[in-house]
Amino acid sequence: PHGPELVAEITPSAATDLHLAEGNPVWTSIKAVEVTLVPT
Repeated sequence: PHGPELVAEITPSAATDLHLAEGNPVWTSIKAVEVTLVPT
């Protein structure tokens, strides 16, 4: 609720390694040169 919507494409094995689960909060960081903006 306090930040922008973010979509990240990762592999299923990366999600498992990171212990990601729907509804769990996450912290993200990104490299500016790796960003693609898509209008909504």
